[in-house]
Amino acid sequence: MCDQEYKAGVVYLDNAATTRMAEEAEAAMQPYLVEKFGNASTAYGYGEEAQAAIAHAREVIAACLLYTSPSPRDRQKSRMPSSA
Repeated sequence: MCDQEYKAGVVYLDNAATTRMAEEAEAAMQPYLVEKFGNASTAYGYGEEAQAAIAHAREVIAACLLYTSPSPRDRQKSRMPSSA
């Protein structure tokens, strides 16, 4: 009853509860789920590697979330004279 053939015909409508992970995200996470699974809060090798990966992921996400054009508030700030 839980085989792939059965699931292939299902349309899942409760994405508020869970959402299938994008293939790209799954591929990026795979090394950290299988071989680089260290605790990012520790100081040993696996942990440092995990911590570096989290820092990199945060940078990538932040870059994706940054606006592409300044808001009116940002344009207003850029017109303000700088205090030297």
